[in-house]
Amino acid sequence: RYKIIFMERQLDEILASQKKMLKNRQEQSQVEDNQMRDEFEKHLVAVKYWLARQPNMDVLYINYNDLLDNPQDFISQVVDFINMPLVIEKMLTVPSQMLYRNRTKNM
Repeated sequence: RYKIIFMERQLDEILASQKKMLKNRQEQSQVEDNQMRDEFEKHLVAVKYWLARQPNMDVLYINYNDLLDNPQDFISQVVDFINMPLVIEKMLTVPSQMLYRNRTKNM
């Protein structure tokens, strides 16, 4: 069976990250922000619907924002989900608030 860890993040943060990436590449988006948001939401619904119907896939959904706030709880979930020997202490060193650059104001 496939084990999928699906990281969820606030859409406004994803869109801000995409805009920054395009700007750094000196490109412009071909669609307006609202349209991009709508398309992204539809795509996420479709992907989750599809994943839920795959008999050969297990999915663990993890909220990115919550993971950064409380990595211990989520890393324990990952270890249980994967069901393999993992070094939790090393895993706890990976989530970094310093890499969390595109935050929404309501966080």
